[in-house]
Amino acid sequence: MTKKITIIFFLLLFFVLNNICSAQDLIVRTNNDTIKVKVLEVGADKIKFRRWGIKTGPPLEIYKNYVKEVIFENGTRVTVLYDLHSVSPDLTIKEKTHGLKIDLIAPILNHITVGYEQMLKPGMNAEIKVSYIGLQVSTALKPSYGYFVKGGVKFVWLMEEISKGMRHFPPLQGSYFKPELIYSNYNTVNESGDIHFQNYGFNILFGRQYIIDNFVTLDYCGGIGFAIQNSSYEPVAPKDPQDVDFNYAYSHLYFGKNLPLILSGGLTIGFIY
Repeated sequence: MTKKITIIFFLLLFFVLNNICSAQDLIVRTNNDTIKVKVLEVGADKIKFRRWGIKTGPPLEIYKNYVKEVIFENGTRVTVLYDLHSVSPDLTIKEKTHGLKIDLIAPILNHITVGYEQMLKPGMNAEIKVSYIGLQVSTALKPSYGYFVKGGVKFVWLMEEISKGMRHFPPLQGSYFKPELIYSNYNTVNESGDIHFQNYGFNILFGRQYIIDNFVTLDYCGGIGFAIQNSSYEPVAPKDPQDVDFNYAYSHLYFGKNLPLILSGGLTIGFIY
């Protein structure tokens, strides 16, 4: 009888010790995966833990918006109700609402164009571009010197990003259309004298802008519109002067006075802040 009691005692002791050794905390993630851990701290936004069986090394962390439930070794179950509208500083994505850009194609067409963009409100940005005409990179174009200015309002379909479990809409990123006003003023060197050009145009652009690593901006666009072009010879007009229909006006392609349509486009790169 004593021998049976001893055997029963050791069996009970074995099961108790086994349960103690196998006791562990469980983190149930929102995708229903379960992680065996030892919970160290439950903070406002994150849970600190160590993998079960690992007693040294830096603790690991998981954001609470990835966790559905925590089951402690004593059987206590804690359901995580994470407030998506309450964001700690380490989860906050700082909005960058300004951008500076340069046109990548402009230098090979004998001008330098820089642009500035600023958010007015979500989905609506103001943008202006200024260009200096005077480079002599391409010999296919006659030497010219002057400037042009473009400006308009972008109406943007914002593109969603997911970061740290949060939905985010960068204010300068997305597809857009932009009504745009154009003014240019420049002189072109011609055999019979310089030709002075002035262009007034209205354009509607369609494009898309990407934000890379929340810093670099890449934008491409194309558009169509109409314009008025005035031209005159300087300093002296040649004999029998004729109207000049110049088809490349740096800020756009011009189809002439009989068909005053214009086409324009661009490819820019820059940074946001």
